[in-house]
Amino acid sequence: MPTVQRRVTPNGKVRYRAMVRIKGYKPKTATFLKRADAVTWAQETETKVKLSKYFPDRLIESEKNTLGDLLIDTNPKYFLEKEIRSKQD
Repeated sequence: MPTVQRRVTPNGKVRYRAMVRIKGYKPKTATFLKRADAVTWAQETETKVKLSKYFPDRLIESEKNTLGDLLIDTNPKYFLEKEIRSKQD
């Protein structure tokens, strides 16, 4: 269940900090001017985490490598020969 805390800044302004803590995941926090915004964000974020749709701090496997990395890994000899040929020209 998400938590919303009322915070008062040193200059007297009120802010609301929403926190979502789920076992096995890093805590997620955000600060809002309105309590309703904080509650909405917290509930949506909790749902996304539980449905495995919220991973800003984790890269999806396909995002770890570029196309060039994959091509070089599959056939490094081709790229080395191409580089040598381009230097000879």
